[in-house]
Amino acid sequence: AKAVKLCYVQTTGPRFETRSEIQQYARLGDIVGMTCSSEWTLAQELLVPYALVCAVDNSANGLSAFPGGPLQEYLAHKGAIADVTAMLVTRLASQLSARAGSM
Repeated sequence: AKAVKLCYVQTTGPRFETRSEIQQYARLGDIVGMTCSSEWTLAQELLVPYALVCAVDNSANGLSAFPGGPLQEYLAHKGAIADVTAMLVTRLASQLSARAGSM
């Protein structure tokens, strides 16, 4: 598998970013989140291997034109990706377990 290199922008949350913030973040990076950078730093300090696998659940909701507003858009999207996210985690755990068992 080929590794994909992206730039992660960390924000303070939990909250939806404003329109201005989203426009600025789009210039700075590829994906925005609230925790991964801190987790990565801690893992490095503890010499713990760390890999980021993420599913986007906030698609720039601060720009939302969704009829129920940004919160409803977020909840609808999160519900729509729940099965895919569960499948991803299940398969990843299974493959990591199988790999660990063959070592």
